[in-house]
Amino acid sequence: MKRFKTNILFSILLIFTISFLTSCTGSHNSPYTDGSGNLPASGVYGAILNTGKSDAIILTVDGETMVIDAGETENGDDVLAHLKSCGIDNIKYFLITHFDNDHVGGAAAVVSGTSVKNVIIPDYVRDSKNYNSFMNALNAKNIEPLTLKNDINISLGNAVISLYPSKRTEPYTKDEDDNAFSIVSIAEYNGVRLLFAGDAESERIEELLNSGIELGCDFIKVPHHGKKDGNESLELAEAVSAKYAVITDSGGEPASEKVLKAYKDLGTEVFETKNGAVYFKIDDNGPEVIIAET
Repeated sequence: MKRFKTNILFSILLIFTISFLTSCTGSHNSPYTDGSGNLPASGVYGAILNTGKSDAIILTVDGETMVIDAGETENGDDVLAHLKSCGIDNIKYFLITHFDNDHVGGAAAVVSGTSVKNVIIPDYVRDSKNYNSFMNALNAKNIEPLTLKNDINISLGNAVISLYPSKRTEPYTKDEDDNAFSIVSIAEYNGVRLLFAGDAESERIEELLNSGIELGCDFIKVPHHGKKDGNESLELAEAVSAKYAVITDSGGEPASEKVLKAYKDLGTEVFETKNGAVYFKIDDNGPEVIIAET
């Protein structure tokens, strides 16, 4: 498939450092904060935390913040610590891609521990301890979540973020995997595109591939922790043809070698959170992408 090209030329500066910390989550500090501990007022600043085989992503654009998932139960505090270290005291959008415990587990702590303006959730209900804790935390804060049924665009600073819910018509049952309901998002800023694929597996990936959505992006958070879910996960790598890919895996549950090879064969630079949190930046004053693994 044709590689996506941004409509502007941009240079890539890559910073690659490995943390020697032995804790799962490592440091909470972004490498992009100023002397006062705040992120710059303009540009894109992202963090994909090292929370094991789970997702906890913080995206700040021109001073506005979106959180995508919150890892396991114990990772809610990690998200809050990262926000505090960056001088962030409110969340504009909190997106839960689906209700697996490794995505919604820390959500209650995040809602309870900071100011959240908008919450977006997939269109199904799950009877689990973490799901119920999340809903109770929303009720306690009088937050009515948006249940996403249709594609929408939202703004975060000067970025446009397109949200794509599953088009699955069959209802959720206890025997089914939540991953088929993953909300996928694509953020675009200054012609640079970033795709966050939740835990999309074969069924959900096939839906994306056949949707007509422009999937070509410069950066992808690889779905489902880098597991090989049929040939579709390999086809997605080709459709996206990203310059950078991040996989949220762990030493105990590493990414599939076939998935790693698929991205590397395309010339994609691959980062795994088992080696540390991954940070990225797109400068507002120049089309530059920086990724640091610490």
